[in-house]
Amino acid sequence: MPQPRKRRLTATLVSAVVGTLMALSGALIAPTAASATPSTSFDWNWEYAAPTCTALTVTYPDNIPSGQANDANIRIVNLDSGGGEVTLNFHNNTGTWSGNHSFTYADHPQWPGWDHFKVVWTQVGGTNYHWQGEVSCGGETPPPPTDHDWQYAAPTCTALNVTYPSGVAYDDATDAYIRIVNLNKENEEVTLHYHSSEGHWYGDMSFVYADHPQWPDWTYYKVVWTKVGGTTYEWTGEVTCGTPAPPEPPTKPALKHGEDVVESEPVCLAEGTGTVTRTATPWTQDWTLNEDSNTWVEGEKVYGEPVVTTREATAEECPEVVRPKKPEPLAGEEIFRFEPDCRAEGGGTVTHSVQYWTQDYVWSDELDNWTEGEKVYSDMIYMVTRDATEGECPATVVPPVNPPKDNPPKDTPKQPDTKQPDKTLAVTGGDISPLAISLGLTGLVLGSGLLVGSAALRRRKASR
Repeated sequence: MPQPRKRRLTATLVSAVVGTLMALSGALIAPTAASATPSTSFDWNWEYAAPTCTALTVTYPDNIPSGQANDANIRIVNLDSGGGEVTLNFHNNTGTWSGNHSFTYADHPQWPGWDHFKVVWTQVGGTNYHWQGEVSCGGETPPPPTDHDWQYAAPTCTALNVTYPSGVAYDDATDAYIRIVNLNKENEEVTLHYHSSEGHWYGDMSFVYADHPQWPDWTYYKVVWTKVGGTTYEWTGEVTCGTPAPPEPPTKPALKHGEDVVESEPVCLAEGTGTVTRTATPWTQDWTLNEDSNTWVEGEKVYGEPVVTTREATAEECPEVVRPKKPEPLAGEEIFRFEPDCRAEGGGTVTHSVQYWTQDYVWSDELDNWTEGEKVYSDMIYMVTRDATEGECPATVVPPVNPPKDNPPKDTPKQPDTKQPDKTLAVTGGDISPLAISLGLTGLVLGSGLLVGSAALRRRKASR
């Protein structure tokens, strides 16, 4: 069975002895700081005993920083029908407290003198620890005190501290019970039983929860009941300790899937059709737990390879364009005239080649109108030969070599023909000219028309 920790005599017994001596001398005053040396060392979370129905007694650590121990606050609630609440603030205007100090409620100028009340909260300067619970006091007139109804301080978050009076029976001060409830799990509690098999306890004892082999090491709990052998008094209340455990995270949502889609501007045709390029990039998105709010939030998207497709444009994307009426196709001919083949005495022949063509109209998006397209030539070329006109082949007069003035020579030699065809191109559009038609008919009748294949056409086009 675990043994409580032995503590030095605290301010309670010292104050009682001092008070008795001063009363005998007729100079009894309200107790202040006792001269006992504190038994705790300083850290920012040092604890002190729970309040009683008359005062809060604090043992200050030896090495508490300067300027810290000059404030204490005690919150008390009236339990009578009038209700009400008061927070008594004790402040040292001349320095700081040290050692053991009792803050007696009745000494405070704002103490309302209630007979039935409960102490619910205390705060002492120099530590982050705040006691809270319920110490109920007064009410119905208690039975006359006996040697076995003495009280002890309320438990703290680490131990139950008991000061045994000197008159406790030897066989009674051997057991202590502390009931603690787990606040992180419903309907779970433990009662720690301390027992001394080596004799009774006396003086100041500390029943430390962590020293008990059955202490479950809870992190959030409340002390609700204690019982100590040697007294009929049982403490009941609530001293809440620790911090709540974080709640279980909710069920993680399923992985999200989707795609980001970007579409290009439609490429439209005049008749109201067209295409749109669609780029779809697939992605997945997992969830991340936000520990502050204990909720799942969306994480970063993870993208895959984009997929590019095309689709037909809608009527709204590519409306039909109303164009002006298309002009009728053009038709015409191209005539090539060669140099006349002239004789010296005058006269000769002229050869023409005739090729027919058509020319359709095409739409120009740039000009937003119909424009002339490429000429399409016929595969056949017609050759026509006709007599040269006098202007084309004039007679050539060769002057005689020293001819007699009165007797010109009868026979004049013919001058050689050194002229070449000029291959002058004559192009007409629209209907074929009457001259070309008449020349063509004459050539056909005379048999001088020649039909040349497409190869001759290509060569002539190349030469042009």
